[in-house]
Amino acid sequence: MEIEENAIKTKYEGLKKKYNLPSYEDICNEFEINDVLKKLGFMPAYFLRFLRRTAVDKLYSWVNYLHVFILPNQQSAVLMNEYQNFDEKKREEIIDYATQIMIISRKSVELELEKDEKEDAKLLKEAYDKLQELKPKLLEIAKENVKIWKEKR
Repeated sequence: MEIEENAIKTKYEGLKKKYNLPSYEDICNEFEINDVLKKLGFMPAYFLRFLRRTAVDKLYSWVNYLHVFILPNQQSAVLMNEYQNFDEKKREEIIDYATQIMIISRKSVELELEKDEKEDAKLLKEAYDKLQELKPKLLEIAKENVKIWKEKR
């Protein structure tokens, strides 16, 4: 059974109004909610909890990328090369970005146990806002990394 986008939007709009969430378009654009739901094939009973998990998972994926610049696998020449291209000052900034994301990720773990819809909404908004805040910084790191690889050609 395929979920229609209109059903997703309608469900979200009710929650948006109730909890003052970001726009449907913004949430979908940042966290690819429609694609995830369509792949899932059904509307979760705890829709807001699902949205929070999806958003936090997407945000957390940046920790995996940033981790390379903090503590790389020393058996990987590629990862060691990337690590060496950033100085200690930049690594401290990267640690701060990762820490900010980890705080949200671990709050999400708490919510798995608390089952509080209001807190799910609050953390969904926090994850969205944090991504907006960090996006220019993450983009800068990604672009610098690409530039370094191009220079090695």
